[in-house]
Amino acid sequence: MVVVASTATATEAATKSTAEAASIVVMVVNYFFMVVVVMVMMVMMMGWFRDMDPYVYTILKK
Repeated sequence: MVVVASTATATEAATKSTAEAASIVVMVVNYFFMVVVVMVMMVMMMGWFRDMDPYVYTILKK
């Protein structure tokens, strides 16, 4: 019985830590996605910028 209880506790702890890690990953992904969307919007709004500076446009295309 003791072994079963400890196994259950370990599984529970692993599940909790996995969920926490997953939520952190989701937060990071959402943050980066927001940054990318803002950058794309800025690039689209500032279309004249890539015409003025082809070097920057080449970097953004990669």
